[in-house]
Amino acid sequence: MRVAVACGGTGGHMFPGIAVADELQKQGNDVRIILSGRGVEAGVPERWRGKIIVVPAKTTGVGGFKKLWRYARLFLVSTPIAIVKLSKFKPEAIIAMGSYTSIAPMTAARMMGVKHRYLHESNVLPGIANELVSKFATKVYVAFDAAVKNFPKNECKVVGMPIREAITGIKWEKPSDVFTITIMGGSQGSRAVNEKAAEAIKQLVAMGLNIRAIHIAGKDNEQGVRAMYSSDMPVEVYGFTDKMPEIYSKTSLCISRAGAASCFELCTCGIPSIMIPLPREARDHQRYNAEAMEQWGASKMLLQDGLSVETLVSTIKELYDSPNKLVEMSNKAFEHSAGQAALRLAEDIAAS
Repeated sequence: MRVAVACGGTGGHMFPGIAVADELQKQGNDVRIILSGRGVEAGVPERWRGKIIVVPAKTTGVGGFKKLWRYARLFLVSTPIAIVKLSKFKPEAIIAMGSYTSIAPMTAARMMGVKHRYLHESNVLPGIANELVSKFATKVYVAFDAAVKNFPKNECKVVGMPIREAITGIKWEKPSDVFTITIMGGSQGSRAVNEKAAEAIKQLVAMGLNIRAIHIAGKDNEQGVRAMYSSDMPVEVYGFTDKMPEIYSKTSLCISRAGAASCFELCTCGIPSIMIPLPREARDHQRYNAEAMEQWGASKMLLQDGLSVETLVSTIKELYDSPNKLVEMSNKAFEHSAGQAALRLAEDIAAS
C-alpha cells in the first residue's frame, strides 16, 4: 500500500509521524512523509531513510488578519502544491499527525479522492487545524481517552501516542546517587521555563542538594541559557538534541511543557514530571494534557502565569525529599505507556 504521512511543523508532530512511517515501512508499505520545510525539520533525513515530500506551509500574515490569512493561504496556495506532488505518488492512504501543516495534504487527498484519510489527534483538546482536518478524515485516532468526545461525527479509536522506537526500552530507576533534573521547554524553547528553571537549579545547588541538570533550551536559545549558568555548575545545556534516549535514561525528574509527545514519552519511560503547560496555545490544549497527567498521578502541574522561582524550587525539593512519591509517580506514568502505539496505528492503517 502507498501511504503518505503528513507530520511537518514541530518535533511534537514530526517524531510521532516518523515512528508511524517506520512501522508502516517495516510492514512492506511504500511510504512517504510530508514535511513543510521549516527549520526544525532539518534533521529529519538522519532519522528517516525513506522519501520526503515537501509542501510549504507559510505561517506569516498581516495585522489582525494573521490567523485568518494563514488558513486561507493553506487552502489557496499550499493545497494546489500538495495536489501536484501527491499526484506523482498516488497514495492509497494518508495519515495526518496534526497541526496546520496537515491541512493542505489532507485537503488535497480529499479532492483527489484518496479513499483512506486518517487523522491522529495527540492532545486532549483539538486545535482549530485538527477540527478542520477531521472534516476530511474517514477515521480519527486519539492519544488520550478524553479526546474521543471531541470528535462526535467521526469514527474514533484510542491508540495512544506514537513515539520513537529508541525510547521504548527505557525504564526509570529510583535515584540512588546524583539526582538528575531534565528541563525541556519544547522544540521551540521557552524563555519563561528556561529562566525560572535555571534560577531554580542554581538555588537548589546552593542549598547543597546532590543534583545535576540537563537543560534542553530550544534550538535558538542554547547560548543564552548556557550564559545563565556559571562554568562550575553541574549542568549540561543543549539546543535541539537527538540524544533524548540517553538523556531520558539518566533523568530522575523532568520539568517540561505539556505537549502530547513529551507527555507520552515521559509516561513510556516512567519518568516523574513537573508540567508547565504553554499558556494561550491553541485553545490552551497543553493545560488539558497536563491536567490529565496530574489526574493519572504521573505529574505535578504548575501554571506559568504567576509561577515564581520559589514555588518551582519548593516543588522540586518536595519530590527530591520523597523518593517513595517518585516511585509512585513513575508507576502511574508507566500505566499510560505508549510503547506500542505506532505499531497499533500502522497495523490498523495497513488493514484498511
